[in-house]
Amino acid sequence: MYDVLLALHLISAAIAFVTVVIFSAWAFGAPAMRPQFALADWAWNVSGAGLLVFGVWLALYVDGYELWDGWILGALALFVAASAFGAFARTPVLEALDAGPGEPSPRQVTTWHWLRTLSLVGILVLMVWKPGWMIATKPNAICTAARRGRGQVPRTRSARMRDQVGAWARATENPLPAR
Repeated sequence: MYDVLLALHLISAAIAFVTVVIFSAWAFGAPAMRPQFALADWAWNVSGAGLLVFGVWLALYVDGYELWDGWILGALALFVAASAFGAFARTPVLEALDAGPGEPSPRQVTTWHWLRTLSLVGILVLMVWKPGWMIATKPNAICTAARRGRGQVPRTRSARMRDQVGAWARATENPLPAR
């Protein structure tokens, strides 16, 4: 299940970069057209939903990650900022396309677009390096993962639950002798 969730989260991240590529083309002077705008808008909406759903699911599923870990909160804050920057970049393009011929203010679109891009790069940095995660605040998850031969991938909550249930079952099989 971990691999499926991670793959869906990464696919959602890749789809987000479709929007970045299209807006980058406009920032470098390509004419804005309705089909590209629709694709960029769709890509941002789909990727945002996927990133949030599968990212939160991963944080809840994997033992050793918590939603309040600094790198996860930082990524969520940057995602909110990226969405706001994207909305500011999107509005002039949409207004220009609705008005007919004419171009949106390239400076305004470019500024907001590059701020969104920097936010996405910041999220990528947090997701890859997870600063603070390997500090001694989570030694059990790291040691358990290393013992299982999976590098730094911590155990899932369901595996931990199976271990606890198994320990309980073993404990009840051999009750204390009667006095």
